[in-house]
Amino acid sequence: MINEVINDILQAEKQAEEIIQKAQDNSAEILARADNEALKILADAKVEAKLLRENIQRESAKKAESEYKKAISESEEQVNNLKSQKSELIKSVSEQIFGSIVNGNC
Repeated sequence: MINEVINDILQAEKQAEEIIQKAQDNSAEILARADNEALKILADAKVEAKLLRENIQRESAKKAESEYKKAISESEEQVNNLKSQKSELIKSVSEQIFGSIVNGNC
């Protein structure tokens, strides 16, 4: 009877050790899968961040080019308006000077 109890205890201890070993093996496997998944998530996040950065850079370049062209166009328009105004002023002054010469008011 004592031998049976001792055998039962020894067998229970052996089963407990097996359960502990399986739990340790399972936890190591779960940890390895979690590490692999974390590495995959990190790699995916890096790719996504790179694509986002490239997209932002592309959009910024387009916007900058558009604003540059708009500024050039506005500047050209201002220059043309100024040239037109000055041209009219020169024409008017020229007519006054010519009229003064023709009329002998010099």
